[in-house]
Amino acid sequence: MLLIKIKGVDTVNAAIPYIGKSFCFDKRDAKLPEHTYFHCDLIGMEVYDTRLARVIGHITSVMTLPANDVYVVTEGENEYLIPAAPVFIESVDVENKAMTVTTIEGMV
Repeated sequence: MLLIKIKGVDTVNAAIPYIGKSFCFDKRDAKLPEHTYFHCDLIGMEVYDTRLARVIGHITSVMTLPANDVYVVTEGENEYLIPAAPVFIESVDVENKAMTVTTIEGMV
């Protein structure tokens, strides 16, 4: 979740007119914590699995679940669910649209 502060909106009553509204911002202005990414930056990323030593597909969507996000990786007819947890995610290179993961048996 990303929290924003709107200039001049300092109370609950002042915020009421904004309920249900959409806001746009330049994502370069956002200061994300380390290992946190915008979903739009992840979609389309090529995913390489170190255990299988091959590309297993591309991220086609991100599921937001209570414990952690889950990356939906698609390769042709196959779809794999990779939890966005440090035990599975080795590296994320947003600039080059590449992710390296280490899966466990049965995941892929």
